[in-house]
Amino acid sequence: MNKPKRRTSSGNKRIIEKQLAVADSQQRKSRVIIVEKRQRKRILPSFRRPANMLEKWGGHQHRVSELAGNFAEWLHQKKVFGSELSSGKDIETIRIGGSMHDTGKNLNRVRNHINNTKPLRKKQLKQVVRNHTLKGFRSLAATLPKDFHPETRKKILDITKYHHEHFDGTGPHRLKGEEIPFSARLVSVCDAFDAITDPARKYKKPLTKKQALGEIINDSGIRYDPKLVELFSEFVRESFTQK
Repeated sequence: MNKPKRRTSSGNKRIIEKQLAVADSQQRKSRVIIVEKRQRKRILPSFRRPANMLEKWGGHQHRVSELAGNFAEWLHQKKVFGSELSSGKDIETIRIGGSMHDTGKNLNRVRNHINNTKPLRKKQLKQVVRNHTLKGFRSLAATLPKDFHPETRKKILDITKYHHEHFDGTGPHRLKGEEIPFSARLVSVCDAFDAITDPARKYKKPLTKKQALGEIINDSGIRYDPKLVELFSEFVRESFTQK
């Protein structure tokens, strides 16, 4: 008669790992959201304080965070881009990324360019845009807590590095269409809308919300994802009609 085999420690480990893998996914997602909200509160102030001193932003990064988060939530409710916005964790990630997208503007050389009241030449603008996205990416990559969920961490870094990419491939890193991460494409539209309407910007006269929306629509398929522009237009009209 064969004796039953004893489970080895490695066998027990595999069983435990399997049990953890099939644990309630919603519970795990909730835990991630709670942890990352705490991390957000811990790390955001160090980036917001210097960023908000630039050109009297009046909270540009905060506004982009709120706008992008609200837009992402609206898209989730409309059940579009379901694979990208499948949970509250995805929406919270967009908010966090929006809060940090201009981290690279904290540096002195970029600050001097941005505070300049004269319009930048095309070549200067390209250099400033590329520099601040790369510097912000490197700064965040070195600073974000290592215990961030890997997917969340990647999306935040993608937003910082690629939010100035152009849908037609003429942006600073030459990514085109859906090569540009979804999170960066979404924040790009919200960033532009807030920048165009921001009265604190010295180098360009602010536009009304209606004018800003028209400018973004004109650049649909060139600078911005046309699908997102179409939905953003609907979102803005709904949001400001209700107020």
